[in-house]
Amino acid sequence: MSIIDILDIKKYLNIDSSDTYDDNYLKELLAVAECYIEICCGVGYKKRLEGLYLSDLLIKKLVSDMYENRGTMIANNSKRDIMVGTMLDSLANMGDVNV
Repeated sequence: MSIIDILDIKKYLNIDSSDTYDDNYLKELLAVAECYIEICCGVGYKKRLEGLYLSDLLIKKLVSDMYENRGTMIANNSKRDIMVGTMLDSLANMGDVNV
């Protein structure tokens, strides 16, 4: 489980904390982002503090992308998000390192 919550996500997205209109949707996106990272990387990164920090930033980025775009469709002319790929690779490799 992530150390970030709905209030952290709202702050990241510049949504007023008292605005509850999209709370359920944001909670779903948060769960999807966490699930996606675990499927791609396993859970070994959770044993390292830097892994938790990196995963929280990645969760915020993924939620932001899904919230702003309201979907997962990728245009044919879009570029690959190198930052997301690098972060996923880093988290996956943290699980392979003995702590």
